[in-house]
Amino acid sequence: KKTYNGDALYEVVKPELYNHILDCSKELGITPYVFYMSAFNILLSKYSGKEDIVVGMTMSGRGGRFMNTLGMFVNTIALRNQPDGEKTVQNFLNEVKENSVNAIAHQDYPFGELVKKLNLGTSVRNPLFDVMFAYQSEETSRIIFGDKEAEIVPMPVNTSKYDFTFNILPKENYAIVMVEYCTDLYKKETMQRLAENYKTVLEQKIEKKLKLKNISATQ
Repeated sequence: KKTYNGDALYEVVKPELYNHILDCSKELGITPYVFYMSAFNILLSKYSGKEDIVVGMTMSGRGGRFMNTLGMFVNTIALRNQPDGEKTVQNFLNEVKENSVNAIAHQDYPFGELVKKLNLGTSVRNPLFDVMFAYQSEETSRIIFGDKEAEIVPMPVNTSKYDFTFNILPKENYAIVMVEYCTDLYKKETMQRLAENYKTVLEQKIEKKLKLKNISATQ
């Protein structure tokens, strides 16, 4: 039975690691999104023992003739990567970059139509993937009304459409990892460890010649 009861927790990527990720991304010619997404795939691979990982992503559908149209235009895409243990960090980063570009190029293909074409049915919680990844590509802008600045107040989370979702929220010199998860599937302590182990993977990925099989997902 599908349930959608949820909660969220937060971890912080501290300035030193945050800046290392920015420097490494710049050196390799990739975006920080690719770095964080590849680490997420490695984490899932370590936990599941699998080397074929499919993760959901939401993409802005605002393009072309909809660029100046009011409303919400969002499409979901499935991103498949293969974090083979023999690959180096740099090899896998390039692979995730290429796969992401290809997936984005086909983002206008309706997700619902893809599910129908694959004839996956709706008997499972989600037909193509159970986990989501989101990266906020821009820092939150300051909002000022006259001489008053608006304060952003986090909204309480009590639902989760997927098993869990990792949201990366970059700030000026650090990043927040927001983990939204289904409380009927996971305990808070379990997800806290998962978020901490994600940061452990991020730290090790700074060494770009390291093979994925030598990355540990535990502290």
